[in-house]
Amino acid sequence: MRDVSASKRAIAELRSGGRGKMLLAVAFGWFLSISVRMIYPALLPHLRGAYDLTLTTAGLLLTVL
Repeated sequence: MRDVSASKRAIAELRSGGRGKMLLAVAFGWFLSISVRMIYPALLPHLRGAYDLTLTTAGLLLTVL
């Protein structure tokens, strides 16, 4: 029971003072960044064919991510 109340207290501290919204925004941005990094290489051959990208351009786009 102590662990549950400690967890609730920790979550309440994170949400206080507007930090919860900032934490959620950073977590969502990180999720989006990691997702794009995982999906982009799988889609790269299709993007190269559709937009006539060279390997150099595709590599540059992947580096920018």
